[in-house]
Amino acid sequence: MHFIVTAIGSAGDINPMLMIACELDRRGHSVDFIANGYFEQKVEKAGLKLLPLGSADLYLKAVDDARIWNPPTAFQAVWETIKDSLRLSVSIIEENLRPDSILVGSSLAFGNRITQEKHGVKGSTVHLAPSVILSGHDPMAMPGLPFVSSMPLQARHLLMSAIDLLWLDTTCRDDLNRIRKEYGLPPIKSVMRNWMHSPDQVIGTFPSWFAEPQPDWPPNTVLTGFPVYDRPEDQSLTPELENFLQAGDAPVVFTAGSAMAYSKKHFETAIAATKMAGLRAVLVSAFPDQIPPNLPPNILHVPYAPFSVLFPRACVAQHHGGIGTSIQGLAAGVPQLVTPFAHDQFDNAFRLAKLGVAREINKLNPTLWAKTVTELQNTKSYQAACQRTKQLMIESPPALVLAADALETLGR
Repeated sequence: MHFIVTAIGSAGDINPMLMIACELDRRGHSVDFIANGYFEQKVEKAGLKLLPLGSADLYLKAVDDARIWNPPTAFQAVWETIKDSLRLSVSIIEENLRPDSILVGSSLAFGNRITQEKHGVKGSTVHLAPSVILSGHDPMAMPGLPFVSSMPLQARHLLMSAIDLLWLDTTCRDDLNRIRKEYGLPPIKSVMRNWMHSPDQVIGTFPSWFAEPQPDWPPNTVLTGFPVYDRPEDQSLTPELENFLQAGDAPVVFTAGSAMAYSKKHFETAIAATKMAGLRAVLVSAFPDQIPPNLPPNILHVPYAPFSVLFPRACVAQHHGGIGTSIQGLAAGVPQLVTPFAHDQFDNAFRLAKLGVAREINKLNPTLWAKTVTELQNTKSYQAACQRTKQLMIESPPALVLAADALETLGR
């Protein structure tokens, strides 16, 4: 079989899709991988062919848009990036289509869905986090609306319909329909609640104990469990980081996400909290201008580190709630302090807290962070919950095997 895998987003979106693509490649299938050119080295190191969806400069321009991290404007900013590359995405897919091609796309891989309709190609939509499925039965956690889950069922359905119609559709439907018309496709509505889900197959790369399937989910949804990113070529720490870890107690690891270019206040809070708690810390950020200068000896900044290696050596992981980072925290059995910014992060934070492995703090308050980090590190209930969920992940069927098995059914 020939699989064209499209991954839209930051490293947290790219990594699990790359893991799935590598499993398909391991099984002897032909695999093309579409992602922004920023990820070329990562994809090529994994032994796959990258079909670049725009240059690295376009990715850096997108993540430099502060609107992405503000919940009221986040989807508008993301949509503008998707819209600008949508025709290119369709063109790349069409140029590489074969009679046996199967399209596999992350949630926002709208080029896959258009090509799927235009050419009658089989395809699967892969959702990395449950909040992407707009459910009235299990509504996503949203900032400023903590009471949603306690609302009557009918009211929850109405709320999800209003979000879909008045916010999401209003943002993207007209643009998308203009592009669809160019390909001879009819107009659609309810883009995010209905159309984005492939009618052939939807894969949720999370377990039922993280998000139980609901009656209003797409009926063709398959859950696989979490694909932990642990590629063998990305399993080493720098000598500087390794020496730091060996020189003292397990540190707190602070990160604001691989694409967060506006994190100066975040890391200032992290440094102050570390000093108050009397701990050691590792700050992980690809944007060195966001890190204050002259760090004390007990705090180290690194531009990157594989969390599958670093998190098991941390006492607490503080992060933004991205699904990839959340998964690494669960796999490592480390307590998590989550400060979400936008997108699925609030819902992921809610679910982690519900499992008892995390605290969600929506303030950049060093005193509160220091107190919470200490509690996470020393409270037995958090430690027990972390070990419980870690064991669940160990005992679960291999997520990549389940995902690849499901995808292979589309070619039979």
